[in-house]
Amino acid sequence: MPRNASKRTSTGVSTSGPSTAADPRALDLSTYLDTSANYRLPGEITPAELGILLEGGWRECRTSSRLIAVAGRTEFRGRMGELLLASGGPYGGAYCITLATFATSATPSGLQISCSILASTRALLHRTFAFSTLLHLDAVLGTERASPYHAVGGLWQQWTDAMANTVRDPQGYRQVVDQLCSFASECAELSARTETRS
Repeated sequence: MPRNASKRTSTGVSTSGPSTAADPRALDLSTYLDTSANYRLPGEITPAELGILLEGGWRECRTSSRLIAVAGRTEFRGRMGELLLASGGPYGGAYCITLATFATSATPSGLQISCSILASTRALLHRTFAFSTLLHLDAVLGTERASPYHAVGGLWQQWTDAMANTVRDPQGYRQVVDQLCSFASECAELSARTETRS
């Protein structure tokens, strides 16, 4: 991507997603980053550019969240939590995975809030990702933040009882989060090796 941001032109962007007034620069930036001629490693993308993507539609936000995860940009933890709580749909999983890759004691609080808020909604995929990410973080950090939700009569049982054809054992979902976090870690290692050679 050209370093001179003034060379970008505004072509508009879908306003669907977390932002009701998406930044029109997000589409241009996303398009630049998606072409091989302008390829850059996640660690080379500036916080300002990631912020622009996060002001776009849901596609740009998901792209940014993946770049943040691979680059280990923990300064975006708060923003990821905000997007997770605001998404309320199937796109929350991307923010859950990004938060999970940070794997610190500060991460679970936003996910717990998300589980509680979603208790009265039908966003099953969203809350399943949030809950399984809590399970992943418990395994990594040696905590038991997910226990209240997994207790008999807890939110997890209420969710699965209310939905047909739902996998009852949340550990299966947690394994998916484990695998996605492992993949993000492998990408981060590959990116770091590439930066060292360049």
